[in-house]
Amino acid sequence: MTREPPVTPPLDDAEGRAWDRRVLLGCGLALVAAVVFALAAPLPALLYRISDGAYYYFQVARNVVLGHGLTFDRLNETNGFHPLWMIVLLPVFAVIPSDPERALRLVFVVVAAIAALAVWAAYRAAARLAGRLVAVALLPALASPFLANSLLNGLETGLLVWLFYEFVGACEAHDLLAVRASPKRDLSLGLWLAALFLCRLDTVFLAFGLLIVWFAGFRRGEGSALLRKLVTVGLAAGVPVATYLAWNRLRFGHLVPISGRLKSTFPVVSFSAHDLELLDTRIGGASLVIAAVALAIVWLRSRGSAEPFGSGVRAIVTGWIGACLHFANRLLFMNWGVYWWHYAVYGPVAWLASAIALRPLVRRPAHAAGVAALLALLSLATIVFDARHRGVKQERWIEAALWARAHLPPKAVVGMTDCGLFGYLSYRTTINLDGVINSFDYWQALRERRLDRFLADEHVTHIACHAVNYRDGVFVIQISVHVFGEPEAAIVTTPEAEVFRTAPYGQGLYVVWDARRVHVLNDVRDLPEYLSRMRR
Repeated sequence: MTREPPVTPPLDDAEGRAWDRRVLLGCGLALVAAVVFALAAPLPALLYRISDGAYYYFQVARNVVLGHGLTFDRLNETNGFHPLWMIVLLPVFAVIPSDPERALRLVFVVVAAIAALAVWAAYRAAARLAGRLVAVALLPALASPFLANSLLNGLETGLLVWLFYEFVGACEAHDLLAVRASPKRDLSLGLWLAALFLCRLDTVFLAFGLLIVWFAGFRRGEGSALLRKLVTVGLAAGVPVATYLAWNRLRFGHLVPISGRLKSTFPVVSFSAHDLELLDTRIGGASLVIAAVALAIVWLRSRGSAEPFGSGVRAIVTGWIGACLHFANRLLFMNWGVYWWHYAVYGPVAWLASAIALRPLVRRPAHAAGVAALLALLSLATIVFDARHRGVKQERWIEAALWARAHLPPKAVVGMTDCGLFGYLSYRTTINLDGVINSFDYWQALRERRLDRFLADEHVTHIACHAVNYRDGVFVIQISVHVFGEPEAAIVTTPEAEVFRTAPYGQGLYVVWDARRVHVLNDVRDLPEYLSRMRR
């Protein structure tokens, strides 16, 4: 690949530094406002953007510092989390281990700080690649929900996005992807790749993208240099990664966490055309297309120049190839449990690629102001749409958790899918029936058709669900074995077993049932016969 020739005159040093100070000041003021909000806002407002899966992290981290070990429910040991974000959270909960609500406020401060750092890193990376005017012009896009929610949802994605922006900026500043870079820089690149992987394990596809970029740009005479680089980078990345995988193997008997094991059908293809209709999938795919178009524009403009692209551009190409491989893996081998945050890196890749493509069009401050105004309007529209989608759902989920805290016996044990917020705020033992934050023993119990015995052995007293829509007076919770082709288990219940329900909302009802009055089927294929007998 060749470097695009410079077309936008850079700001002089004094004016450029002034822009840097303004952006840094804006990040600082936004962080101060977020800290004040975190300390003073009502709890529902504070929880507005936090995803349910984030509470899996919070509860496990809290249990670790309280001495209960790596467990969500204090009954089953689990490794269903990405390690780097858990490491960041442990000191937070060590400060306030006994007050979950105050701890949430401190978590939000940390999340806000990471978000501010991510915005600053994005600006710096774009400024290096396309100039400060373009970087400033594109800043309003970072407020759009697709980019901002990944930073603010309380999951590992905020840390991942920050590290990715820093990674691209470091690649451009120090030419880390150059084949003949120094051993010190190769070690640095390996540690960057390890950090991204430990932040979110599916960034392993970035490594494949990097190999493709290197071999696609391979030149004669570089064979020994490339081999040395591969060995150095591989060792630097491999030591921390291998340590984590070995820990998983020794402690849990599997190389990957339970959440990763459950969500992949590899090598069996589980593609479904329905997945292409999902909004999250479409947004992820659209981000890849935007990035592809932007990179194609950059490449077409660069033809005729003999100067190669810098490491920053190649890092973006690496991110795009890695995202394409990730998207293919999602469609082919993941038929369950994929949400919008799984595409967290796609947005930054598209944003940075767009910055480079827009460089010739943003030559003056007036141009930057126009682009910024347009993006601000678009971001505002998507923020309004996102707010309408979230509001009532959060209220119902919090209502159910607080009801359980006030009315269920202290020794109650609740079984539930999507149970992060409920388990954290209810102060009641909550067993995750998805399995993603449960043990491998639970998954084995599902495979051996003994869900009923597992629930009895765990002394489950209640069953809950957040999306209940009765049909003919019956509701069925299907519990997946998460092995493609194997039948599911099921929990069958009726309104007569209810002990609590919320008012209806978009997903239906949030209901808690008495477990003694529900029926557990170890094989969902028995469901038609059971329903037939029940209705006679």
